Amino acid sequence: MEPSFSYTFLLFRLKVLSHQKHIATFFFFLGFFSFNFFLNFLKFLPFLLYFTNCHIYLSIYLSIYLSIYLSSFIYIYISTYLSIIFFPALLSFFLSFFLSFFLSFFLSSQRYFLYLFIYFLYSIIHSSDLILFCFFLSLYLIFTFLSLLYFFLSFFLSFLLSFFLSFLAPHLILLLLPFSLM
Repeated sequence: MEPSFSYTFLLFRLKVLSHQKHIATFFFFLGFFSFNFFLNFLKFLPFLLYFTNCHIYLSIYLSIYLSIYLSSFIYIYISTYLSIIFFPALLSFFLSFFLSFFLSFFLSSQRYFLYLFIYFLYSIIHSSDLILFCFFLSLYLIFTFLSLLYFFLSFFLSFLLSFFLSFLAPHLILLLLPFSLM
């Protein structure tokens, strides 16, 4: 005798709610890193368009940029997975949130030094003009100020998106399940 639909749905609900912290963590990473990476790539586009003919600088920037994001993703994912094993769901969520915040702030500060290095290197190699050098320096200072504003805005929006996805994703799955079984 096959179990009824309500019994199967109840078992599925208990299984989803028991794995809720795993689903919440997955959607937290999906929301935070995809939105943050997309906004960082949009910030990279003016730099890409300006130095179109300088392939060396672009390759240096792109390799460091991708390695930073890959290493940060692996680091936060491993630490959050360990916090899921040893801590409750809500504590693991806030632990991953604070790890993401401090690591993102650290990586953003590292990118500022990278911008400064590339701008100065370009101005020293390609010109001996002091005016152009001052132009790159002022451009870097303006860009740093805009990047700070962007960082706080992108982190706030990515946190809201990840918070929304991580806490509502299991309930949305349960709501959409009867329609998928029809």
